Amino acid sequence: RGSLEWSAVPHDAAAASLLRLLRTPGFVTLRRRSRALEVECRRIEGGNTGVAEFLDCISPDDARGPVAGPALRTAWREGGDMSAAVRLLHDHALAAHREGGTGMLRHVLEFFLDLCAAGEVHVLAAFWIQIRQCHLRMMGAVRCADSLLRLEMVEDFLITVAADYSVHMALELAWGLLADLDGAGGAASPATPSPSANSPPCDATPRSRRFFVVRFLCELESVLARHDGGWGGGATALRGGLRPSHTQDVTIQNAMAQLQRFRAAAGPTHQLSRSARRDAVEGDGDTQGRRRDVSNLVG
Repeated sequence: RGSLEWSAVPHDAAAASLLRLLRTPGFVTLRRRSRALEVECRRIEGGNTGVAEFLDCISPDDARGPVAGPALRTAWREGGDMSAAVRLLHDHALAAHREGGTGMLRHVLEFFLDLCAAGEVHVLAAFWIQIRQCHLRMMGAVRCADSLLRLEMVEDFLITVAADYSVHMALELAWGLLADLDGAGGAASPATPSPSANSPPCDATPRSRRFFVVRFLCELESVLARHDGGWGGGATALRGGLRPSHTQDVTIQNAMAQLQRFRAAAGPTHQLSRSARRDAVEGDGDTQGRRRDVSNLVG
Protein backbone atom coordinates (compact mmCIF):
# COMPACT_ATOMS: atom_id res chain seq x y z
CA ARG A 1 0.00 0.00 0.00
CA GLY A 2 1.66 3.22 -1.16
CA SER A 3 1.58 6.72 0.21
CA LEU A 4 -0.34 8.11 -2.75
CA GLU A 5 -3.43 10.06 -1.81
CA TRP A 6 -5.93 8.03 -3.77
CA SER A 7 -4.60 4.75 -2.33
CA ALA A 8 -4.81 5.85 1.31
CA VAL A 9 -8.00 3.84 1.85
CA PRO A 10 -8.37 1.87 5.07
CA HIS A 11 -8.57 -1.88 4.52
CA ASP A 12 -12.00 -2.08 6.17
CA ALA A 13 -13.38 0.61 3.86
CA ALA A 14 -11.96 -1.12 0.79
CA ALA A 15 -13.40 -4.49 1.83
CA ALA A 16 -16.80 -2.95 2.61
CA SER A 17 -16.90 -1.27 -0.79
CA LEU A 18 -16.02 -4.52 -2.55
CA LEU A 19 -18.65 -6.43 -0.57
CA ARG A 20 -21.30 -3.95 -1.68
CA LEU A 21 -20.27 -4.49 -5.29
CA LEU A 22 -20.45 -8.27 -4.94
CA ARG A 23 -24.07 -8.00 -3.76
CA THR A 24 -25.32 -5.82 -6.62
CA PRO A 25 -27.85 -7.47 -8.99
CA GLY A 26 -25.36 -7.56 -11.83
CA PHE A 27 -22.69 -9.30 -9.80
CA VAL A 28 -25.19 -11.72 -8.28
CA THR A 29 -26.02 -12.81 -11.83
CA LEU A 30 -22.34 -13.38 -12.56
CA ARG A 31 -21.97 -15.39 -9.37
CA ARG A 32 -24.79 -17.70 -10.44
CA ARG A 33 -23.08 -18.25 -13.80
CA SER A 34 -19.60 -18.98 -12.41
CA ARG A 35 -19.03 -21.51 -9.64
CA ALA A 36 -15.41 -20.38 -9.21
CA LEU A 37 -16.47 -16.76 -8.80
CA GLU A 38 -19.10 -17.78 -6.25
CA VAL A 39 -16.50 -19.67 -4.20
CA GLU A 40 -14.13 -16.68 -4.16
CA CYS A 41 -16.98 -14.31 -3.26
CA ARG A 42 -17.93 -16.49 -0.31
CA ARG A 43 -14.29 -16.57 0.83
CA ILE A 44 -14.02 -12.80 0.97
CA GLU A 45 -17.48 -12.48 2.52
CA GLY A 46 -16.37 -14.89 5.22
CA GLY A 47 -13.19 -12.93 5.88
CA ASN A 48 -10.93 -15.72 4.59
CA THR A 49 -9.19 -13.62 1.93
CA GLY A 50 -8.25 -9.99 1.32
CA VAL A 51 -9.20 -7.49 -1.38
CA ALA A 52 -5.94 -7.78 -3.33
CA GLU A 53 -5.94 -11.58 -3.12
CA PHE A 54 -9.55 -11.71 -4.34
CA LEU A 55 -8.77 -9.53 -7.38
CA ASP A 56 -5.63 -11.53 -8.17
CA CYS A 57 -7.43 -14.87 -8.30
CA ILE A 58 -10.41 -13.81 -10.43
CA SER A 59 -10.37 -15.57 -13.81
CA PRO A 60 -10.77 -13.57 -17.03
CA ASP A 61 -13.93 -15.60 -17.64
CA ASP A 62 -15.41 -13.88 -14.59
CA ALA A 63 -14.37 -10.42 -15.79
CA ARG A 64 -16.38 -10.25 -18.98
CA GLY A 65 -19.53 -8.29 -19.58
CA PRO A 66 -20.67 -4.67 -19.19
CA VAL A 67 -21.34 -5.07 -15.46
CA ALA A 68 -18.22 -6.93 -14.31
CA GLY A 69 -15.68 -4.63 -15.96
CA PRO A 70 -16.67 -1.32 -14.31
CA ALA A 71 -17.28 -3.14 -11.02
CA LEU A 72 -13.77 -4.58 -11.03
CA ARG A 73 -12.20 -1.22 -11.87
CA THR A 74 -14.15 0.43 -9.05
CA ALA A 75 -12.98 -2.27 -6.66
CA TRP A 76 -9.33 -1.76 -7.69
CA ARG A 77 -9.67 1.95 -7.09
CA GLU A 78 -11.36 1.50 -3.73
CA GLY A 79 -8.88 -1.21 -2.74
CA GLY A 80 -6.03 1.21 -3.35
CA ASP A 81 -3.49 -1.49 -4.26
CA MET A 82 -1.92 -0.29 -7.51
CA SER A 83 0.76 -2.99 -7.32
CA ALA A 84 -1.95 -5.67 -7.59
CA ALA A 85 -3.19 -4.12 -10.86
CA VAL A 86 0.37 -4.03 -12.23
CA ARG A 87 0.84 -7.69 -11.30
CA LEU A 88 -2.34 -8.54 -13.17
CA LEU A 89 -1.05 -6.59 -16.16
CA HIS A 90 2.15 -8.69 -16.23
CA ASP A 91 0.25 -11.96 -15.73
CA HIS A 92 -2.29 -11.38 -18.50
CA ALA A 93 -0.06 -9.51 -20.94
CA LEU A 94 2.74 -12.07 -21.00
CA ALA A 95 0.66 -15.25 -20.77
CA ALA A 96 -0.58 -15.75 -24.34
CA HIS A 97 -2.06 -19.13 -23.37
CA ARG A 98 -4.17 -17.60 -20.59
CA GLU A 99 -7.76 -18.76 -20.78
CA GLY A 100 -10.56 -16.27 -21.17
CA GLY A 101 -9.05 -14.17 -23.95
CA THR A 102 -8.03 -10.58 -23.36
CA GLY A 103 -10.86 -9.61 -21.00
CA MET A 104 -8.85 -9.06 -17.83
CA LEU A 105 -6.01 -7.33 -19.68
CA ARG A 106 -8.47 -4.87 -21.22
CA HIS A 107 -10.02 -4.11 -17.81
CA VAL A 108 -6.60 -3.43 -16.29
CA LEU A 109 -5.68 -1.05 -19.12
CA GLU A 110 -9.06 0.69 -18.88
CA PHE A 111 -8.46 1.12 -15.14
CA PHE A 112 -5.15 2.85 -15.87
CA LEU A 113 -6.86 5.13 -18.41
CA ASP A 114 -9.56 5.91 -15.82
CA LEU A 115 -6.82 7.16 -13.49
CA CYS A 116 -5.42 9.41 -16.22
CA ALA A 117 -8.86 10.78 -17.10
CA ALA A 118 -9.44 11.56 -13.41
CA GLY A 119 -6.28 13.69 -13.31
CA GLU A 120 -4.20 11.10 -11.46
CA VAL A 121 -1.51 10.54 -14.06
CA HIS A 122 1.10 10.76 -11.28
CA VAL A 123 -0.25 7.48 -9.86
CA LEU A 124 0.38 5.71 -13.16
CA ALA A 125 3.74 7.47 -13.58
CA ALA A 126 5.01 5.83 -10.40
CA PHE A 127 4.68 2.44 -12.12
CA TRP A 128 5.52 3.59 -15.66
CA ILE A 129 8.90 1.86 -15.76
CA GLN A 130 7.37 -1.51 -14.84
CA ILE A 131 4.71 -1.10 -17.53
CA ARG A 132 7.33 -0.16 -20.14
CA GLN A 133 9.44 -3.17 -19.20
CA CYS A 134 6.39 -5.40 -19.61
CA HIS A 135 5.89 -3.94 -23.10
CA LEU A 136 9.50 -4.72 -24.06
CA ARG A 137 9.14 -8.31 -22.89
CA MET A 138 5.93 -8.69 -24.89
CA MET A 139 7.61 -7.52 -28.11
CA GLY A 140 10.27 -10.20 -27.76
CA ALA A 141 7.73 -12.94 -27.04
CA VAL A 142 5.26 -12.69 -29.94
CA ARG A 143 4.71 -16.29 -31.01
CA CYS A 144 1.04 -16.47 -32.00
CA ALA A 145 -1.98 -14.37 -32.95
CA ASP A 146 -3.15 -14.12 -29.33
CA SER A 147 0.17 -12.72 -28.10
CA LEU A 148 0.12 -10.23 -30.98
CA LEU A 149 -3.41 -9.16 -30.04
CA ARG A 150 -2.34 -8.53 -26.44
CA LEU A 151 0.65 -6.52 -27.67
CA GLU A 152 -1.67 -4.40 -29.84
CA MET A 153 -3.85 -3.55 -26.83
CA VAL A 154 -0.90 -2.61 -24.62
CA GLU A 155 0.65 -0.45 -27.36
CA ASP A 156 -2.70 1.26 -27.95
CA PHE A 157 -2.75 2.10 -24.24
CA LEU A 158 0.86 3.38 -24.25
CA ILE A 159 0.26 5.65 -27.25
CA THR A 160 -2.97 7.00 -25.71
CA VAL A 161 -1.23 7.91 -22.44
CA ALA A 162 1.69 9.49 -24.31
CA ALA A 163 -0.47 11.47 -26.73
CA ASP A 164 -3.35 12.55 -24.49
CA TYR A 165 -2.06 12.77 -20.92
CA SER A 166 1.70 13.17 -20.40
CA VAL A 167 4.50 14.38 -22.66
CA HIS A 168 7.01 13.46 -19.94
CA MET A 169 5.86 9.84 -20.00
CA ALA A 170 5.99 9.95 -23.81
CA LEU A 171 9.62 11.03 -23.65
CA GLU A 172 10.47 8.30 -21.14
CA LEU A 173 8.77 5.77 -23.41
CA ALA A 174 10.70 6.91 -26.49
CA TRP A 175 14.05 7.11 -24.68
CA GLY A 176 13.61 3.63 -23.21
CA LEU A 177 12.88 2.16 -26.64
CA LEU A 178 15.89 3.92 -28.16
CA ALA A 179 18.11 2.54 -25.39
CA ASP A 180 16.79 -0.94 -26.18
CA LEU A 181 17.65 -0.43 -29.86
CA ASP A 182 21.18 0.56 -28.91
CA GLY A 183 21.38 -2.64 -26.88
CA ALA A 184 20.30 -4.58 -29.97
CA GLY A 185 23.43 -3.55 -31.81
CA GLY A 186 22.70 0.04 -32.79
CA ALA A 187 19.67 -0.69 -34.97
CA ALA A 188 18.48 2.90 -34.51
CA SER A 189 21.33 4.38 -36.52
CA PRO A 190 22.93 3.16 -39.74
CA ALA A 191 26.09 5.05 -38.80
CA THR A 192 26.75 2.68 -35.94
CA PRO A 193 29.67 0.42 -36.88
CA SER A 194 28.95 -3.27 -37.34
CA PRO A 195 30.20 -5.47 -34.51
CA SER A 196 33.54 -7.07 -35.24
CA ALA A 197 34.46 -10.67 -34.65
CA ASN A 198 36.07 -9.67 -31.35
CA SER A 199 33.05 -7.72 -30.14
CA PRO A 200 30.91 -9.25 -27.39
CA PRO A 201 27.65 -10.73 -28.77
CA CYS A 202 24.57 -8.55 -28.45
CA ASP A 203 21.82 -9.65 -26.15
CA ALA A 204 19.48 -11.99 -28.03
CA THR A 205 16.30 -10.57 -26.53
CA PRO A 206 16.71 -6.95 -27.74
CA ARG A 207 17.73 -8.27 -31.19
CA SER A 208 14.59 -10.41 -31.41
CA ARG A 209 12.31 -7.43 -30.84
CA ARG A 210 14.21 -4.67 -32.66
CA PHE A 211 11.81 -4.63 -35.64
CA PHE A 212 8.83 -4.31 -33.27
CA VAL A 213 10.60 -1.43 -31.54
CA VAL A 214 11.29 0.43 -34.81
CA ARG A 215 7.68 0.04 -35.95
CA PHE A 216 6.30 1.19 -32.59
CA LEU A 217 8.57 4.24 -32.45
CA CYS A 218 7.35 5.25 -35.91
CA GLU A 219 3.73 4.85 -34.81
CA LEU A 220 4.32 6.76 -31.59
CA GLU A 221 5.89 9.72 -33.40
CA SER A 222 3.20 9.61 -36.10
CA VAL A 223 0.38 9.94 -33.55
CA LEU A 224 2.20 12.58 -31.49
CA ALA A 225 2.94 14.61 -34.64
CA ARG A 226 -0.59 14.01 -35.99
CA HIS A 227 0.49 12.48 -39.27
CA ASP A 228 -2.40 11.59 -41.55
CA GLY A 229 -3.55 8.01 -41.06
CA GLY A 230 -1.42 7.56 -37.94
CA TRP A 231 1.68 6.78 -40.01
CA GLY A 232 4.53 8.72 -41.60
CA GLY A 233 6.75 9.57 -38.66
CA GLY A 234 9.97 8.07 -37.40
CA ALA A 235 12.59 10.38 -38.88
CA THR A 236 12.99 12.28 -35.60
CA ALA A 237 12.62 9.42 -33.14
CA LEU A 238 14.99 7.13 -35.04
CA ARG A 239 17.50 9.93 -35.64
CA GLY A 240 17.47 9.37 -39.39
CA GLY A 241 18.06 5.64 -39.00
CA LEU A 242 15.07 4.67 -41.15
CA ARG A 243 15.60 5.71 -44.78
CA PRO A 244 13.44 3.58 -47.07
CA SER A 245 13.53 3.97 -50.83
CA HIS A 246 10.46 5.28 -52.64
CA THR A 247 9.31 1.75 -53.48
CA GLN A 248 9.86 0.58 -49.92
CA ASP A 249 8.01 3.62 -48.56
CA VAL A 250 4.98 2.92 -50.77
CA THR A 251 4.97 -0.73 -49.68
CA ILE A 252 5.12 0.23 -46.00
CA GLN A 253 2.36 2.83 -46.44
CA ASN A 254 0.07 0.28 -48.11
CA ALA A 255 0.77 -2.34 -45.46
CA MET A 256 0.07 0.14 -42.63
CA ALA A 257 -3.16 1.29 -44.30
CA GLN A 258 -4.31 -2.33 -44.40
CA LEU A 259 -3.30 -2.81 -40.76
CA GLN A 260 -5.29 0.28 -39.77
CA ARG A 261 -8.36 -1.19 -41.50
CA PHE A 262 -7.94 -4.44 -39.58
CA ARG A 263 -7.68 -2.49 -36.33
CA ALA A 264 -10.83 -0.52 -37.12
CA ALA A 265 -12.71 -3.75 -37.86
CA ALA A 266 -11.77 -5.34 -34.54
CA GLY A 267 -14.68 -5.92 -32.20
CA PRO A 268 -15.17 -4.01 -28.93
CA THR A 269 -13.77 -6.93 -26.92
CA HIS A 270 -10.39 -6.35 -28.59
CA GLN A 271 -10.37 -2.54 -28.38
CA LEU A 272 -9.95 0.03 -25.63
CA SER A 273 -12.73 2.56 -25.16
CA ARG A 274 -10.20 5.42 -25.57
CA SER A 275 -7.55 5.25 -28.27
CA ALA A 276 -5.37 8.09 -29.55
CA ARG A 277 -4.17 5.83 -32.35
CA ARG A 278 -7.74 5.15 -33.49
CA ASP A 279 -8.59 8.84 -33.24
CA ALA A 280 -5.59 9.68 -35.45
CA VAL A 281 -6.94 7.40 -38.17
CA GLU A 282 -10.60 8.39 -37.88
CA GLY A 283 -9.91 12.14 -37.60
CA ASP A 284 -7.62 12.67 -40.56
CA GLY A 285 -9.67 15.62 -41.73
CA ASP A 286 -9.27 17.39 -38.38
CA THR A 287 -5.49 17.04 -38.29
CA GLN A 288 -4.64 18.81 -41.53
CA GLY A 289 -2.15 21.59 -40.89
CA ARG A 290 -1.95 20.89 -37.15
CA ARG A 291 1.07 18.64 -36.91
CA ARG A 292 3.08 18.97 -33.74
CA ASP A 293 6.79 19.64 -33.53
CA VAL A 294 8.38 16.48 -32.11
CA SER A 295 11.98 17.53 -32.71
CA ASN A 296 12.58 17.31 -28.95
CA LEU A 297 11.42 13.71 -28.80
CA VAL A 298 15.01 12.54 -28.52
CA GLY A 299 18.09 14.19 -27.13
